[in-house]
Amino acid sequence: MARRLLPRMQDARSRRLLGRLLAILVIAFVVSAALGRWAVVRRSSEASITIVATLPQLGSSYEQSPTGTTIRYTFQAGGRVFAGSAFRPWLDVSEQHPKVCFAPENPEDHLLVEGDYRCGV
Repeated sequence: MARRLLPRMQDARSRRLLGRLLAILVIAFVVSAALGRWAVVRRSSEASITIVATLPQLGSSYEQSPTGTTIRYTFQAGGRVFAGSAFRPWLDVSEQHPKVCFAPENPEDHLLVEGDYRCGV
């Protein structure tokens, strides 16, 4: 009889442990989503960019490198000029009408996006 109770007790422990792990995963997911949303909202201002240089990169399945362009750019915010560089999977950069979304209190916190992207939404 003791042998029959042992598997049930272990099963109950396993279910409790599994429930706790699932709760931790759900909490981690919710916190991660909230932090990601906060990162988007804080970059609520936008500015047009001046492209300084572009470096196209043709992808290679052998080297597992993506196709796109490294873009060096500048933008103005608060009377100052900021510089940035980003890789995007665009071959025709001008067709994307790129701009930056930035945090008004810290323009160095910026992200290069397509022209039709809505900043801070």
